[in-house]
Amino acid sequence: FGEQQKYADLMIEITKLSQGEKEKIRDYHARVLELRRKLDAQIRKEGLADGLMNGVDNLLCKHFILGMKPEIRQRVKYDRPATIEQAKEIARRQEESMEEEPKEIVAKVEPTPAPLVQNPQPLPVSTNISPSTSTEYEDLLKKM
Repeated sequence: FGEQQKYADLMIEITKLSQGEKEKIRDYHARVLELRRKLDAQIRKEGLADGLMNGVDNLLCKHFILGMKPEIRQRVKYDRPATIEQAKEIARRQEESMEEEPKEIVAKVEPTPAPLVQNPQPLPVSTNISPSTSTEYEDLLKKM
């Protein structure tokens, strides 16, 4: 009974996989592989069929992807990887491109200093308002 409970606990752990907020894909992947190693050892210890590990691998891959940060998960799901290794590579590339993007945006947005104007001259002011225009303007202001 104790061995079966260990297997069940490990299977539950699969469903709770989640990449930490600041965790890199390589570290998250390493945690998933460690869980896989424990499951493989437990399956062998219990004398269960080797084919069971294929199902475990599929489940691990699915939950590995589901546990990724949303902005990474979206890209990985789009590419439909068949293995954890494929999922890791897609996620790693996405993670790298996301780390590069802010640097590019900052470089593009840097303001250009305005040129200094020596002895600025006042702009000419035009007061060529006809009396009718002035009255129309005052009437417009009263309506507001």
